Amino acid sequence: MTTNMNIRFFASFALAVPALVACTNIDSDDLDTDAMQPTINVRSTEGADGSSISVVLHVGDSPTTFVELQGDDTLTATAGEQTVTLEGSELLGVVQYNGDVTTKTAGDVVTVAFTRTEEGKESAPDSNVALTEALALTAPAGGATSSRAADLAIAWTSEASEDQVRVGWSGGCIVDGSRDVTAGANTLTLEAGSIAKREQGENEEEPVPDNCDVSLTLSRSRTGTIDPAFGGGSITHTFTDSVTFASQP
Repeated sequence: MTTNMNIRFFASFALAVPALVACTNIDSDDLDTDAMQPTINVRSTEGADGSSISVVLHVGDSPTTFVELQGDDTLTATAGEQTVTLEGSELLGVVQYNGDVTTKTAGDVVTVAFTRTEEGKESAPDSNVALTEALALTAPAGGATSSRAADLAIAWTSEASEDQVRVGWSGGCIVDGSRDVTAGANTLTLEAGSIAKREQGENEEEPVPDNCDVSLTLSRSRTGTIDPAFGGGSITHTFTDSVTFASQP
């Protein structure tokens, strides 16, 4: 597995932070563990090996105040007998810690440990999530052309799972959207007009084109358990597959 996957996750997270809001970084050695709330994302993709882990440590519930590890404070991820140290990066003021493990097998447990050696600082060794089941899109085909005036049939194969599936779509000429699917289903029909051409933005000089490529993403997520030493937070595993097709009126 390459680090490009982690870079994409990092960039998408950073861009989600409002551009006009200044981010603040606080050193971990100035904080007790219960003052931190991690957002931990474990991601697996059809056609790729293993899973990627990204961790953002927030100060309390602030969306723009981040923890930067100092001293002997470390974040590691363990899956089976494999343990990796998560490496830190910063983009637009957002501090994130990333790493890869070699499994994406349903039921395997990924554990993220926050280890501290300073006296009086509590470690948080057991934030964990069991990986959700795999899925793979079978329709529409990559490179196909679809009219927005017609129904769009979406289908996928899947291991049996109790976790809900979401279908999302985005593209340069359309309104981004998504649809939740009941657990256990493996088809969805988007009725004509569900994917709609977007209106021209106020600051756009060029008109919105009638045709564009649309990315269709299928995802399934499962929530795990955050170590109680933290003051809150979340850990989630998401399995995704995606395809690109041409959208026209």
